[in-house]
Amino acid sequence: MLPVEQVGREDRFFELGGHSLLAMQVIVRIRASLNVRIAMRALFDYPTVKALAAHVEELRGAQVFESATDVTDLEELLDSVAAMPERKLQELMRELTVRGTP
Repeated sequence: MLPVEQVGREDRFFELGGHSLLAMQVIVRIRASLNVRIAMRALFDYPTVKALAAHVEELRGAQVFESATDVTDLEELLDSVAAMPERKLQELMRELTVRGTP
């Protein structure tokens, strides 16, 4: 769990107290939830929620997904996240950091 109350789209993961184990958990969840092949290095290269979302979008454009259904799911997820109020996004980030890897 990140040791902060709020996480913004522009906040940097490691500056908020993120570490490699937590980064691995985030990447595993992204892979499982979005069925996208994303490298562990991505969180180091794209340390904000906004930058990471843009990278996932790039991967989608590169057709790295298992099936067309996954693309539809990702589009719906990205639309939901984009429309999410900042407070709801922060709650979601806290929830994701608390759960642990599947």
